[in-house]
This record gives sequence, structure tokens and C-alpha cells, in this order.
Amino acid sequence: YWGEPTKVGSRCVSCECNSNIDPYDWNACDQKTGHCINCLNNTFGTMCERCRDWFYGDAVQAKTCAPCTCSQCGSLRCDHMSGRCQCKSGVTGVTCDVCLENHYGYHACSDDGCKPCSCGLGSTGPSCDLYTGQCQCKPGVGGRSCDVCLPGYWDLTENGCTPCQCDRFGTVRDLSNTGLSCDAQTGRCYCIEGVRGERCDQCEEFYTIVEGRGCLPCDKSNVVPEGWCARQLIDDVDQLRIKINRIIESADRITQGRTANERIQRMRLRANEYRSLVNNLGAKNHRCLLSKNPSSSFCLNEQIVNLTRLFNDFDHDFKQTQIELNHEQDEAKQLLQRVQKEYERVQEQTKLMKDFADEIEAFSANLTQHTNDDPTYIIDLIDNVYTTIERFDIESEQNMIKNFSQSSSYLYTYLQSLSIDLNKHINESDKLNNQTFHFEQRTLHMEKHIQQAYEKLQRISQQVSTIDDITLMRTKLKQ
Repeated sequence: YWGEPTKVGSRCVSCECNSNIDPYDWNACDQKTGHCINCLNNTFGTMCERCRDWFYGDAVQAKTCAPCTCSQCGSLRCDHMSGRCQCKSGVTGVTCDVCLENHYGYHACSDDGCKPCSCGLGSTGPSCDLYTGQCQCKPGVGGRSCDVCLPGYWDLTENGCTPCQCDRFGTVRDLSNTGLSCDAQTGRCYCIEGVRGERCDQCEEFYTIVEGRGCLPCDKSNVVPEGWCARQLIDDVDQLRIKINRIIESADRITQGRTANERIQRMRLRANEYRSLVNNLGAKNHRCLLSKNPSSSFCLNEQIVNLTRLFNDFDHDFKQTQIELNHEQDEAKQLLQRVQKEYERVQEQTKLMKDFADEIEAFSANLTQHTNDDPTYIIDLIDNVYTTIERFDIESEQNMIKNFSQSSSYLYTYLQSLSIDLNKHINESDKLNNQTFHFEQRTLHMEKHIQQAYEKLQRISQQVSTIDDITLMRTKLKQ
């Protein structure tokens, strides 16, 4: 009962709880308001007029409130009259006991229900793990939704992510130390301090990349661990550079030998001029021989003098060119020998550097095997490596040697072709020399015939003079 019996006109009234309370329970309803408190029969309300939560049925007449079959993890409520389940977001089923397709998280019984998988571009499909929500990712892709590239990868596409093309010595490693860091959008590597280049594989001159430490100076042995580089081989490379520069300068001087070829061409032109002059000379001599004028014999001597002068000029030019060609050929041969020697030296340095890399690798393996041995043995190993390092350089200097080797090989091939050209010119000059010799012999032979013709002409002239004298005497005798 409830009410205020101490007031005038007031009395105690029975609680209206639809017979769903214990009438002998003093706390079954509030004595001041009459609201039902301790409802029985799985009922609820100020009058115990409905089934309590997660129960359904007739609470007033039949008093049949029974448990709902709804899963409380996946349901918001159950209808207290029909028992129908109202599912949370992302949950389905008659009793709200499973996640919708491509959803996860039912086991967490979250107020939010099941969450969508939301798999990204880098996933193999829209579904995910029902417990963790992890989507199945393509190669190089990570994240729960497969929407980011894993450390060491970049350029997320529908085919996955591309591995970073970074140098392992000069690149910062990711926080998990599972890969090399590069920008996920551009692929540019994150270099250690002092290292440069898109792949973090470049240092300034006389510096070398040390894994995890960046570029360190080669000339400070206490800074570079285990003698990653030695200045001695760098000096050797510098000496090779100087020598090859000298060879290139010598090659430039040899190239100037082309003037000899031009001189030969000029000699050919002059030879043609001489041939034309000789032909003209022959015509003049013929006219001289046919002349009946005794004074015309003077032209023979004049032509012989001209012919001798032309031959002497030609002979001087030829001999001078021959001397220069011989000198340039000797220089080319010496230069070829120098290039071959330096080329072999570069190849030897490259082989030594490869042997050095093998020794360092063997040292590393040996040191790993004997880490628990006597420290003096390890010290001896390190001393041996430092002794070797004093003779060799880092791998980055090997590229310089390779470039010099290629340059020397190119220069060697070029000079060989130049030598062939010079030999060709020598052969041509030898032919020209032979032609000149024959020309000289023919000239001497021609000079001899001209002299004989001149003497014959003198005798004829004398005979003519004698005939003239006899004729004159006969004329006088007749008179």
C-alpha cells in the first residue's frame, strides 16, 4: 500500500502492480508514490505492466514473460511483446548473431556493432578477417585496410607497391628495421646524414659510405671502421689520371700529324703540275730540234735547267715530308706502347680491388667464427686486414679505375687506327718515292737524248756552214 494516512482525509491505497508483486513485501512499491519497485514474473514498469528487458510476452493477463532469443552482443533490444530482435549496425540474422558481409568485430560486443572492412586499393578483395578486420593485401602493401605501402616500398597501385631502390649502406632504415626507407609517393630514399643521390649511394670525393653511419672521410683511419678505404690506392688512381691526361695530350699532338697528309696532297698537286710542265718541255724541245735556226739550240739548255730546278724542288719537298712522316710514326708507336702499359696497369689495379673485396669478406666470416676465441687471435686478424687495406681502396674508387680503363681502351683503339693511317701514308709516300725515282731516271735519260740531239744539231749546223762556204766559193770562181 501507499499514501499518507496521517493527513486529514488521506488513507492507504493498494499499489497497482498488476499482481506482479509480493503483497507481503513492504518494499514492493514506493509507499509515497505508489510506483511498483520489486516486480515479479520478469515484469517491469511503474505498474509492472510490461516484460522486463530481454523478455517478451503478456505481463498483465497471461503473465507469460519469457526470455528473448536475441543475441545481446548483436542486438539493441528485443520487442517486449513479440520478441523480435533489433540488430546493431553491421549485424544481421534472426537473433542478430552474425556480422553483415564484409564486416568484422562481432566478438567484441561493441555498442557500435560490426564495423565495415573498408579494404583499400591494395587489397585482393573486399572481405577481411572477422576478428581483426585485416584485409588480404597485395605484395608490398600493408595496413589493416591495405591502403599504405610497407616500409621499403612505394607507389601504391592496384598491382601493389614497388620496392624502394635504395643503397643499403647510405639509406635510413625504417623504425621496425625491416626495410630501407623511401618516400611512399615519390620513391626518393631517405639518406643518412652526409650521403646524397636519389639512391643514397653517393659521397663527396675521398669519402666512403659506411653502413648505418653515412659518408666518412677516407683519410681518418680512426673514423672509418675496419679500414673501408685507403688513401694509397686513391693516390695510385690520381697518378693514373695524370698519366692518361698526358697520353691524351700526346694524342692531340699526333692528331696534328694530319698536316703531313695535307702536305702529301699538295705534293700530288705539284707532281701533276710538274708533269704538265714536263709535257710542255717536251713540246718545246721538239720545236727546238725542228728549228733550222742555229741560235735556237740555246732553248735546249734553258729547258734542261728548268727541268733540273723543278726536280730539285720536288725532291726536297718529298724528302721533308718523308722525314716528318717517319717521326710522327715513331711517336705514334711510342704512344701506343705507353697506352698499352697504362691500360694493363689499370686492369691490374681493378683485379687487386676485387681480391681486396674477397679478403674483407673472408675476414668478416672468420671473425664471426672466432668471436669466442682468444682476443689476441682476433687482433691478429684485424691487423692483417689493416695491412691489406693500406694497399687497397673502397669499391667506389673501382668505378674510377673502370672509367680510366675504358678511356685508355678507346684511346688505344684510336691510336691503332691512326697508326694504320700513318702506315698508309708511308706506303703512299713510298710509291711516290718510286714514281719520283722513275721520273728522275726518265729525266736523266731525256737530258742525255737532248744533249745528243744538241750535239747532232751542232754538227749539222757546221755542215750547213761548210756547204754555204763551198757554195760561196763556187759562185766566186764562176765569176
